[in-house]
Amino acid sequence: MDKLIANRLIAVIKTLANKEFELSKLEYSKEYKSYKAQQMICEILIMIEQHVDDLNTDYIDRQKAESTELSKRAKKELYLRNRDKGMGK
Repeated sequence: MDKLIANRLIAVIKTLANKEFELSKLEYSKEYKSYKAQQMICEILIMIEQHVDDLNTDYIDRQKAESTELSKRAKKELYLRNRDKGMGK
């Protein structure tokens, strides 16, 4: 009888330990998913920032090309370069 009770207690303790392990694994999984989502959002924002910087640089280059600061040859080179990018008028 004592052996039966002891075996039953061991089974209950093992079950509780397994449940605790599963819960800790689930919490880790949630935290990991949250971390990865935050990391992905940061990477997307960095890509958007870089794209905006590129657009700003292109805009400044086009403004310079339209002004008198550049020589006729430089304007032509800038126009041809931007035309290849699909930005020509």
